[in-house]
Amino acid sequence: LNEYIESSYVDGKQNFVLIDEVQMCPGFELTINNLHAQERFDIYITGSNAFLLSSDLATLFTGRTFEVKVFPFSFSEFCEYYSLTDRYAAFSRYLREGGMAGSYLYQDPEAKYDYIADVFDTLIVRDIRQKYKIRNPILMNRIVDFLMDNISNLTSARNIANALTGNKDKEETDVNWYFSTTDALNAGAVGSTGSFQLRPVSDFEIMTYHEACFIKAEVLYRKGDKSGALAAYKAGIKAHLDYMQKKLTEWQGQGYNNPDMMPMDNDAITAYMNSAAVCQNASDLKMSDIMLQKYVAMGCSLENWNDMRRFNYGAGNIADFGVVYPGMDRSVLFTGTDKLKGTSKDDPKYWPRRWRLPATLELSYNEAQALAVNKHAEDTDIWSYPVWWDCATDAEYEGYLK
Repeated sequence: LNEYIESSYVDGKQNFVLIDEVQMCPGFELTINNLHAQERFDIYITGSNAFLLSSDLATLFTGRTFEVKVFPFSFSEFCEYYSLTDRYAAFSRYLREGGMAGSYLYQDPEAKYDYIADVFDTLIVRDIRQKYKIRNPILMNRIVDFLMDNISNLTSARNIANALTGNKDKEETDVNWYFSTTDALNAGAVGSTGSFQLRPVSDFEIMTYHEACFIKAEVLYRKGDKSGALAAYKAGIKAHLDYMQKKLTEWQGQGYNNPDMMPMDNDAITAYMNSAAVCQNASDLKMSDIMLQKYVAMGCSLENWNDMRRFNYGAGNIADFGVVYPGMDRSVLFTGTDKLKGTSKDDPKYWPRRWRLPATLELSYNEAQALAVNKHAEDTDIWSYPVWWDCATDAEYEGYLK
């Protein structure tokens, strides 16, 4: 760096040195100090907030710096930029979009939010985690969430610790550890950090025996072997219950006394397997029986979404299987009619079918290739376009592309 700058010096001219991301150059402070001592250069350096805190600069350059702070747009600057005169409407918009001026280049609200999320991720992930070698990113994210939720409050290490642990006087294995007060517990709440699959101590399921059983049940059902399908279907249910029971027993042995993490009653399992909740006769078995039990067993698995798309959710128009997911519908809170434009359940575009590519990444930097794959890649309603395997025929898929 020093050699390059020295070789580029032009005698008799005012020489400016501008270096971005200067922290990426090991020992940069020696070069900057050397150049500054020569008094031949006007030097500007920028870089990561975490690596170039003002306190660090004061130590590195011992008072020979002038810090220029760059802030997000204030509300008045926001109004001036967009030429807004209705202050009430402008303030509502400012609350949603914020003052990060880089996001103003995007017209699509989703693209704006993607940009802001990218900035946040860069500051937290790339800068702070790297500089301080954070080994527990999940805990760090929780601290960040707490600080952002309490941006106008005084913060101390003590109230951060209390917020993270719920109750500093309880151990993590105690059900009360999950609550800051006893109000929730007295109201009947169960001390849980999520479902069986989402607790911090849960396994990450990639491929399981119970999933294989349900796949086998579907295949046999499609082939007309209802007896074989029933056996595989019941084996899948029992395999999932056995899988959960083993894990719940392990948690009990580790000292957890959360009632939601205790082993199930074996008699209750037997009663359930013999109940009307489980199909008992091959002649009564339906595809919905297989897929609903698979849905319960697979929980948060992406395969559930794949299955729902294959069977067109609750439309009931796939082969002669009937309604495979009875009662399935979009949320009562759904507002994304610009993304899912279908108006009835039997319209494929009524349902979420795929993710739209990130507007600030693929659609900005790889737009030509994205559009070459699918000319609708930038359309707002691409969310509802079926993927190739989600169509009954090639012609149907090609119809969406056209």
